[in-house]
Amino acid sequence: MSDSSGIRVLFAGTSPIAVPSLQALARLCNVVGVLTAPDRPSGRGLKMHASAVKEAALDLGIEHILQPERLDGDARDAVLQLKPDLMVVYAYGRIFGPKFLALFPEGSINIHPSRLPRYRGPAPLTAAILNRDSEFGISIQKVSLEVDAGDIVALQMYPLDGNETTASLTERTADLSAEMLESVWPAVLQRIAEAEPQNPDDVSHVSLIEKSEGEIDWNLPAGVIEARIRAFQPWPKCFTELSGRNLFVYQARISKESGSDAAAGTILGIDSDGGIQVQCGDGILSLMELQLQAKKRMDSRTFYNGNRDIVGSLLGGKE
Repeated sequence: MSDSSGIRVLFAGTSPIAVPSLQALARLCNVVGVLTAPDRPSGRGLKMHASAVKEAALDLGIEHILQPERLDGDARDAVLQLKPDLMVVYAYGRIFGPKFLALFPEGSINIHPSRLPRYRGPAPLTAAILNRDSEFGISIQKVSLEVDAGDIVALQMYPLDGNETTASLTERTADLSAEMLESVWPAVLQRIAEAEPQNPDDVSHVSLIEKSEGEIDWNLPAGVIEARIRAFQPWPKCFTELSGRNLFVYQARISKESGSDAAAGTILGIDSDGGIQVQCGDGILSLMELQLQAKKRMDSRTFYNGNRDIVGSLLGGKE
């Protein structure tokens, strides 16, 4: 098949980041079905909720939505009935075995938001923020049996300005991925045939973030803590302890003032912009948006006006 516009595609995805790419594919080719996670209970009352990709597929009028618990023989039979040529994967959340991958005559491609082989794994955007990278990549790769190890079909790089959170970068990446997919689609089959192997010397891996990683270690440099605050939004959020209560920090900036002799975690005061200054292991961090446990989220000046006795307090402790 030489014309990618007539190709029959199965789209596999679950997370909201994949929705714009599904919408783009629906304009570009014949999406014969969607493979996504089963509906799950969530929220108050644990009501059943569909994945973002399923909701988008319903809005697009895609008739065949597959939601198997396991990619077993029954799932393979359901896919086979759709007669797909190619599978496109984005944030589906499952690993594909050889029998499943054999269902697609033209192969399978996966969109991964990093410059592969860097940041293989489930949290590449968070890793880019944590490492204070100046740019990040979006890779389209052939699906392989080893996670994120497939040959590179296309790669594009984009700048980071140092203000991104994982939430904002995910939203931006969702749109950029769809634009990239549209740009490569006319020649996608040729690109698959000419895909280049990843350099094994450049491989790095990232794992799922644990809730405990959100606890702030004030002995770290101010720049490292500031990056963690951005990286851990929307989850697990960075937190510390103030007088026995959790204090969540949503926004901070590195102070230009030099550090003091106070212990790491000491609240030094408030700066001219209203930031609550905290001594770190190296430098001072100005907290700009906070939320005390059981209280509303607020800007730092408002928080300080209601808690003027916090100067000199030592932040830290466990959740």
